[in-house]
Amino acid sequence: MPIKSRIFRLVLSCMAPLLFAGTAHAANLDLADRPLLSGVNVPPNILVAVDDSGSMDFETLFPTDSGLLYWDSNRSSTWTGTGFVRSSNNSYAYLFPNGYNGSDRDRRIYSNYYAAPPIPAFAFARSPAYNSAYFDPSVPTYDPWLGKPNSSPTNAPADPVTGSHRLNLTQVLERTDDGYTFAVFNNTPFGNVRYADVVCVRSGFFGCREYGYEWKTSSSTATFNNNQLVPISYFPATFYLPSNVPLPATFGWKSGAPTLVGRTPGGDRTLVGYEIKPANFASTTAYNKAIQNFANWYTYYRKRHLATRAGVVAAFDEISGVRVGATTINQANQSSPPNLVMRNLGIENSEQPDGRANFYSQVFNTDFSQARGTPNRPALKYLGEQLRNNNNIIESACQANFAILFTDGYNNSSVSGVDNADRDSRANARYGAPFGDSESDSIADVAMEYYENLGQIGDFERGQMRVPPGCNDVRPDPWLDCETDLHMVTLGVTLGQRGVLFDPSQNYTDERVYRTNPPNWSALPSLDNYGSEQIDDLWHATINTRGKLLNARTPAEIASAFSGALEEILSAEGSFSGVALNSRSLASESLAFQATYSGGDWAGDLKAFRLGDGSVGSTAEWQASENVPAPNDRVILTSTESGGKFTGKPFRPTALESLYDVLGLSTEKTQYLRGVRTLEQSNGGPFRNRGDHVLGDIINSTPTYVAEPDRVRYPLVWKDNHLKGDPGNFPENAGTPYSNPGSNGFAQQNANRDPMVYVGANDGMLHGFDANTGAERIAYVPGTLLDDVDALTEPGYTHRYYVDGSPATGDAFFGGEWHSVLVGGMNNGGNAVYALDITDPDSFSEANASSTVLWEYTASGALGQTYGKPSISRLHNGDWAALFGNGYNSEGRSASLHIVRMADGIPVRSAIDTNSAPVADAYPNGLSEVTPIDVDGDFIIDYVYAGDLYGNMWRFDLTSKSTSEWSVTKLFTARGPGGSVQPITMAPQVGIHPYGPGYGVMVYFGTGKYLEKNDALFNSGLENSFYAVWDSSVFSYRATATAPGIAPGGFTRANLQNQTLTNVESGGTTYRVVSDNPVNYTTDADGNGGQRGWYMDMPANSGELLINTPTLVGDLVLFTTLVPPEQACSLDQASGAIMAVRADTGGRANRPVFDLDRNRQHDSGDLIGGDDNQVAPSGIVLGASPVGGLGVNSNGDGIAQVQSGTSEGGILTWLLDTGQNTNSRVSWREIRR
Repeated sequence: MPIKSRIFRLVLSCMAPLLFAGTAHAANLDLADRPLLSGVNVPPNILVAVDDSGSMDFETLFPTDSGLLYWDSNRSSTWTGTGFVRSSNNSYAYLFPNGYNGSDRDRRIYSNYYAAPPIPAFAFARSPAYNSAYFDPSVPTYDPWLGKPNSSPTNAPADPVTGSHRLNLTQVLERTDDGYTFAVFNNTPFGNVRYADVVCVRSGFFGCREYGYEWKTSSSTATFNNNQLVPISYFPATFYLPSNVPLPATFGWKSGAPTLVGRTPGGDRTLVGYEIKPANFASTTAYNKAIQNFANWYTYYRKRHLATRAGVVAAFDEISGVRVGATTINQANQSSPPNLVMRNLGIENSEQPDGRANFYSQVFNTDFSQARGTPNRPALKYLGEQLRNNNNIIESACQANFAILFTDGYNNSSVSGVDNADRDSRANARYGAPFGDSESDSIADVAMEYYENLGQIGDFERGQMRVPPGCNDVRPDPWLDCETDLHMVTLGVTLGQRGVLFDPSQNYTDERVYRTNPPNWSALPSLDNYGSEQIDDLWHATINTRGKLLNARTPAEIASAFSGALEEILSAEGSFSGVALNSRSLASESLAFQATYSGGDWAGDLKAFRLGDGSVGSTAEWQASENVPAPNDRVILTSTESGGKFTGKPFRPTALESLYDVLGLSTEKTQYLRGVRTLEQSNGGPFRNRGDHVLGDIINSTPTYVAEPDRVRYPLVWKDNHLKGDPGNFPENAGTPYSNPGSNGFAQQNANRDPMVYVGANDGMLHGFDANTGAERIAYVPGTLLDDVDALTEPGYTHRYYVDGSPATGDAFFGGEWHSVLVGGMNNGGNAVYALDITDPDSFSEANASSTVLWEYTASGALGQTYGKPSISRLHNGDWAALFGNGYNSEGRSASLHIVRMADGIPVRSAIDTNSAPVADAYPNGLSEVTPIDVDGDFIIDYVYAGDLYGNMWRFDLTSKSTSEWSVTKLFTARGPGGSVQPITMAPQVGIHPYGPGYGVMVYFGTGKYLEKNDALFNSGLENSFYAVWDSSVFSYRATATAPGIAPGGFTRANLQNQTLTNVESGGTTYRVVSDNPVNYTTDADGNGGQRGWYMDMPANSGELLINTPTLVGDLVLFTTLVPPEQACSLDQASGAIMAVRADTGGRANRPVFDLDRNRQHDSGDLIGGDDNQVAPSGIVLGASPVGGLGVNSNGDGIAQVQSGTSEGGILTWLLDTGQNTNSRVSWREIRR
C-alpha cells in the first residue's frame, strides 16, 4: 500500500460529519473491531517527543556513528576493508547541496558537514542498498504529505512547508556558487567527472585579481590530490543498485537503455546507475510515474526530519482510540517548558473534538532550521514529569501511558536527580539481567524511574492496571509488564541506527531474539561519551519498561513497527464464544468444545473438555492449536469471483498469483497465511510475528459439532401437510432417501464419517477440526476477504474481525441428492455469507475445491455486516435454502430477510423488506439472527421470526408455494418501562403454546445490544427485558377457545403478564427469586381479559443485557444476562446471571431447578431462605459473564447438564431439573428448523 494513502482515508473519515452534515443519513453503527470485554478500551496516553536536533537535517543514513559517511584520511577511503569508517573529522551528510541556512529555512543547516560528490567512486551514496535514506525504486509510491500536492519534478521544493528553494530534477545541474559545491578529499578517484576548475578571469599589474570557473572533464584515471570543495555537474534524478538487484518489473525501464557504472564503498564491486530520463523508459506513462515518485521522495522524504515527520503521521494513521500529546526534544529541554496539550485521535463519544488534524499540523510544522543538540535524556524526563504533574493527562486508574521518542538516536545532553534507578543490586535482584546496570542518570535510569516510581497520581486508586495472566504465577516471567500502578512505558523509534551492542539487522522487536542472551551493559563505554553507545542506552530504556526500540528506515516501517508494538503491549486474553457439545445426551464420551483468544498476538485456540455428571474436566482432551498440519500439508480453500459466481480453488500461490496485484497478496504473503513461520520477523522475514502457533483468535464464533446424520431427522416420504399436493412431485422422494432402514439411505451411507467441529477465526479462515483429535482437516478463506487478509501479514497489524460469525450446519437436498452443508456469516468481518459442502470430511482436498465451495452471497450493498447464524431449511416452493437477516449497516438501513438457494446461492426471491428504515438522523436498522419454524411437523418451514435494532419482532409468512406471496408482519415492539425502544440482537426461540399446538406458538426473546464500541461499559439507564409473546395468527391455530382479539403488532407490554425478580443473598451467593403470577391466555365469555404472554424486566439500574439466544428444555426457558463492568478499569470483570423460569408463565418453578449443593439431587438442599420461607431460586448471579449460547445435555430423565462459556475463558456447568422427560418432548425441537 502506498506510504501515505491510508492517511487520506482516515482524514476524510474524520471530516465526513462536516462534509456531509446536510445529507439524509446519519452515521452507521460504530461496530467494535475487537472484543468489548478485552480490557483495552481505556484510551491510552501517548506522549511524543520528536527529535529536532541539527542532525535531523542530514540526507544520509549509513551504518555508522550518526549515520554519516566518513572519510578516513589515513586510508583515503570511507571503507575499512570490512565495513564503513565509523567516525572521523571529515564527514558527508548531504547529497543535494542547496546553499546554507539564511533567510530560507529549507537550506542546509551545516557548512562543515559536506555533500558527497556525484561521481562513480561515490555511487553507493546514492544507492538505497547502502544509504537507507535514499530513493528506493522498489517503493511503489512515495505519496505527498497530508494535504500537500505532488511535487513538481521541474520545480521541486526542498521542503514542503518552509522556504522557497526549488530544484529542477529533470535537467543537469551545474552551479558554482557557495553552498552548491561538493567535498572531494585527497586521493579520491575522479575519472570522467565534469567539474568546474578555478581560472583567472582578469589580470593586472599585480597578477590575477579575479577568479572564475571553467567547466571541464577529468581524464579517466584522474585522482583528486587535495581536500577541496568542487562544483560538479550532475543529473539529480539518479540512483544506483547492486548489479545483482534488478529493477522492479513495474518500473518500466526500457530494455537496452543506457546505464551508469558506479562503485561500492570499497571500490571492489560494480553498481548499476539509472537516470530517470524519458528516453530510458518504455513508455511516457512509466517515465512520468518514475520521475513523479523521485520528486515526491526529494520533497517529502529526502532528509531525516522529512522522513520522520512523514513517519510520525503514518504511524498514528494506523491508530485510533488514543490520546496524544507532542513536543520536540529541544522544547522539552527548555528551562520552563510548556505543558503538553493532549489531543484525541478517534476516541468515540468523547466530549473533546478529534485532534488528529491539529496533531498532524503540529508535526509537519516543526521547526528544523537550527543547529540544535540532541537532549533525549531531558526530553524523556520531561515526559515522565508531565505524567506526574500535568493533571490533564491521566484520566483513569488503569490508563496505559507511553512515551515515544522519534529520534536519530544520539543523545548529547545529561540529566540529574534520577541517580541509578535501575542499579544492579535492585533491578537485577527483582528482575534479573538485563534490567540493571551501574550507570547513573542514563536514559535507561530515566525510563526506569517513571516505570517503577511514577507515584500517586491525583486521587486515582493504585493497583488498577491490567496485567498479563502470567503475572499471577508464583515466579512471574520478568519480561512481563506486571506493574499494577500507573506507569510509563518507553518506546523509541530510530532511523536504522547502530549501537555498540544494538544491531539493526536483528529483529529486536521480538524479545525472544535477545532474552536468552541478554545484552551486557557493562561492555559499553561510558555513557558520557555521547557516541553510538547512546543507541544502546535507549535500547536499555525500552527493555526496562517492557517497551520496544523500533529501528525503521522508512515511514512505512515506522508506522508498521509502532502500531504493532502498541498492539502487542495492549494485549488481553479471554473468550466471547459459546460452548458446543458433541451430543445432546450425557455419556462417557461427551465433550464440550470451547474457543478462546489472546490479545496482543491475537492467537486463538479450540479446546475439547470431557464432561462428567455435573462437572467439566480441568484438562483439555486436545487443543487445536497443537494439531495444525505443516503449512504445505494443510487443506486451505478459497474462492474467486467471475461474473457474479464464486468458484472454489486452493489457497496457494499457484492458484492465486494471477490476482496478486488486485488482491494485494504475494507468494510470500500467501505462504505466511498458510502457516510458514520463517517469514515472520523473528525468523528474519518481513511479516508479523505470531505467538506460539498460527491459529488466529476466535472471539464471537461459536463452534459447531457435526457427526453422522441423524437417522430420524427427516421422513422417509416427504409431503406438504399445509399445501397438500402429490408427494410424487417432491424431488426428495425421487432420489436416495435421507434415511432407510436398510443401508442405502444418506444417513446410513455416512454413519461412519469422522466427527468434525467447525468454527470461524479472525485469521481470515473458517476451520474444520477432527472432533476426536483436534487435527485441522480443512480451512476456508472466503473469497470476499481475499483482498483484506494481506493486513494479517503486516507487523503493524491492528485487530479487526474476519470470519467472526458462527457457522450453521445441516442436511439439504439439491442436485438430486442429499448433502451436509455449512453456511456462515462474518459478523463485523464482512458483508457476505458463504456455503460449503461438508458431507464427507475424507473428501476434503484441494482437488475437490470447486465441489466443496458451493457459493458466496454478497447482494451488492443489500447486506450489512452479516451478524447472526444463518438457518438451513426446506421451503414450500420446493427449494432448500439458507435464510439470514441483512445484518447491520446495510445501504438500505432497513431490516430485511434474505433467502438464498442452497444449490447455487441464487436468491429464491428478492429480500423481504420490513420497510423499517429509521428517520434520517437515527442509526440504521438491521435484521438480527432468524428463527424459522415448522408448525405442522412436515419438516417444511412455515414462518420465520427475527428481531431488529428498534425492538420489533417480525414474523415472515412463507406458507405459500408462490414466493411472491410471502409477506412480513410486525408481531410486537419491545419497549421498556419508560417507553424506550429495546433493541433485539439475539435470535428468538419459538415453542408451541403451553395449551398445545392448536393454540399457536410462543416467541421467546430478550433485549439488549452489545455491538458498538460505546456498549462496552455499564449503563444504568438501559432498560432491558425478557419476553414471551403469543402468536395465534399461524395457520395451525385451531383452538375452540377464543384468543384475545388483538392482531399481531396491535398489543403492547400492557397486554402481557409481568413477572418480577428479586436478588437474594444466601451463603455468599446472589440468587434470583422470581414471582409466580399466572397468565390468562383466553378471553372470558364476555370477551374481556386475556393476555398475550408475559415479560420480565431486569432489575432497575442494573444495566443488564440479554444478547444470547434462549433455550427451551422441558417446561423451562433458560437464558443468560450480561452486566458490563461499571468502569473501564474492570472491563475483564463483567458479570451476569443464568435464569431458568417456567416457559408458560415466566414464573418460578414449583420445585428446585438448580442443584445448588451439587449433590446431584434436586431437594431441600437446593432451596434458599429461612426455615419458614424457603423457595427455589430461578437464577444465579455469576461473577463472570456467561457468553454465547448454552449447551444442554440430557439422558432423558428430566435432568439436564447445562454449560456456558465465560468471558474469562472458563466453562460453567449446572445440573437442572427440567421437570419432564426432555427426550419425549420432541415438539420443542420440531417447531424450530
